[in-house]
Amino acid sequence: MKSVAQSFVVIPKHKASAKHASANQFYHPLRQIRAIDASVVQELCGSLEANDSCRAFFQSLLSVASFDLFWSRDEPTLRLIATWPLEPRRIHHEWPFDDCASQVAVFSHRNGGSSLSPFQGFLSGHLHGFGPGSRSETVSFVFGSRHRKHPGEFSATLAQPTGLHPTLQLHMETRERPAGLEYCKLYAYLTLPKNIFADRYQLQDKLFLESQNLAALSFSSDPVDLEAPAYAVRPWGSTVLVELAPGSNVDSDGSWTAMIPLHLRYMEPSAGGYAKFDLPYPAVFWACEASGFAEDMHSNEVPDNGNYKELSNAWSIASTVYDALFPANTTFWHLQPVPGNGSSLYNTVVVPVADSDMTHWVGVGTALAVALGTSWVLWALLAAWFTSAPRHDKAIMEHSSRQEEDVVVAGVEGGDDITILAGSNDSSLIRRRNAAISK
Repeated sequence: MKSVAQSFVVIPKHKASAKHASANQFYHPLRQIRAIDASVVQELCGSLEANDSCRAFFQSLLSVASFDLFWSRDEPTLRLIATWPLEPRRIHHEWPFDDCASQVAVFSHRNGGSSLSPFQGFLSGHLHGFGPGSRSETVSFVFGSRHRKHPGEFSATLAQPTGLHPTLQLHMETRERPAGLEYCKLYAYLTLPKNIFADRYQLQDKLFLESQNLAALSFSSDPVDLEAPAYAVRPWGSTVLVELAPGSNVDSDGSWTAMIPLHLRYMEPSAGGYAKFDLPYPAVFWACEASGFAEDMHSNEVPDNGNYKELSNAWSIASTVYDALFPANTTFWHLQPVPGNGSSLYNTVVVPVADSDMTHWVGVGTALAVALGTSWVLWALLAAWFTSAPRHDKAIMEHSSRQEEDVVVAGVEGGDDITILAGSNDSSLIRRRNAAISK
């Protein structure tokens, strides 16, 4: 039985980013947050039916627009970030945990003036605290954003027919990098379930990469067993960071397509002879080393004139896992994904597998094949034996007759030696010595 730690993949930190620690990533497809609601409520709110406020709080998470959950082993802290759609809301907060502190804040966006960059936000409002040592106060603060929106779009599809070696096609509408930034590279971060993987050795061939509009394989998680079936793989899957390059294969409208080769693993038998799994869209982004990044991100570099409060940015993304692979001064400009089918950012992969409804025939067919194979081998051996037996006897007889002729005669007559060479009765081979034999 595998441990929980073996289910994770390790994302190492960048050597130039001391701020980041190695991350352990776990992936599980979850189309609706409702699927984890019951287990989370049971764990955090307990089994007490009277704890209605706690349950109501987590029930409100079902309507969020985004939901992020982070666990820090070093602190230790469980951090939950949820945002709801913009709409009129009635704020009612009753904190159910007596031994924990919480804060509720209502902010409005203000114009921070020319001292702020386009990627800094300026909020001011009222902050109310709950729990031990909490208080209420009016605050204003600024914060920067490391992850930013790029105006470009992309779609991800699988080349048809997929076969056992599908190709993920990333179609980009533009090749333009973020405005005003020079040192930028375009990347795709793939999250691959255990049923599918990328061959790191194949992605090291420079000529092949160029033909697929790829530049280099920047990262591949370990371990990736190229031969193991899906049900024998211990981690949940693997991650791959690939640098993209449009090269010369650009359409007239500026769009272009990068193709990433993937490979399927053998999967468990399934009814009907086919199995399905969802392949999520990759994250496609420009990674740029911005010179003004430190100024944009340092939320406390605002003159303290009594109107500003030094607060950490509660809206910043703690980690997207792949950001640990880049230096700390990197900003990420994300291309917007365009669903290829409906509103789903998944590609459904259909894999031919053994039909579980026909498994009872497997044993019968195997036994029959073994019996037929064994019978054929025995028949071939016996046929060869009986066919070669008469020839073997004839060869023995011919060999015996030749041995009768292979004689050596040595005699002395009148002082003469007569020698007949073995194996021949030809009179021309008789040698006479000393004197001729009298007739």
